[in-house]
Amino acid sequence: MAESKVLALRLRQERDLLRGLLASAEEQRDCLIAGKADRLAEIVSQQSALLQKLSRAMNRTATVLGDSEESAQEVADETEECRQLRLDVKELAEDLRRQGRFNWILAREAMRYNDFSISLLAGREEDPSYSAAGRRQSRLSTSLMNRTA
Repeated sequence: MAESKVLALRLRQERDLLRGLLASAEEQRDCLIAGKADRLAEIVSQQSALLQKLSRAMNRTATVLGDSEESAQEVADETEECRQLRLDVKELAEDLRRQGRFNWILAREAMRYNDFSISLLAGREEDPSYSAAGRRQSRLSTSLMNRTA
């Protein structure tokens, strides 16, 4: 029964860390949308620290489960609190995965937009094309900087 209490404590720690990561991921999403690069860098470093803590917590939980000689019996006899904590951890991990994927998509689209904006402002040479006479010609795309009013 003591191992069940230790397991519950470890699961609570994991749950709290996952909640922190989820809140951080939501703030990261808001920064990506608002274009707050400085705050985004701070959030990423906070997430890195939280991920390290979560990794250590998960290792401790695995150690608690591995140290039990009767781990199968212990899992079968675990309290309702442990079951609920396991479900909470699983749900939070799934929410965090979804939020991370969404943030990845936002970051990718922001980079595409930046690339488009730079290309539009600076002008980019388009791929070579061939004229009707069969001669190779290269066209320079127009940009905002070289357009006439």
